[in-house]
Amino acid sequence: MSDLYRIGTIAERTGFSTHVLRAWERRYELLDPERSESGQRLYTARDLAVLLRVRELKDGGRRIGEIARMGRVRLLRDAPTPEPSASGSEGANGSKAPDPPARTAEAAGW
Repeated sequence: MSDLYRIGTIAERTGFSTHVLRAWERRYELLDPERSESGQRLYTARDLAVLLRVRELKDGGRRIGEIARMGRVRLLRDAPTPEPSASGSEGANGSKAPDPPARTAEAAGW
């Protein structure tokens, strides 16, 4: 089974708030997290890769609507490979996450 990460871990690793991640799930087709038996969102390493690419593009000045129109497949193709780190938060399966990117005033929102 692939690595699965809770929403808080994904938020820490990408710099997007949990609120923003939930909005992406509702508004765009870039995220479709799995669910635990209790209904908790569980994101895959591919979801994380998509969001890391979104972060790069946002930091480069792209608007979220433009990014969303690129689609998940294109974002995955160009996405950085997430790497675990001994200093980060644990994922749903106990894997470690690297330190989050520095947050800016714009990092928490769209």
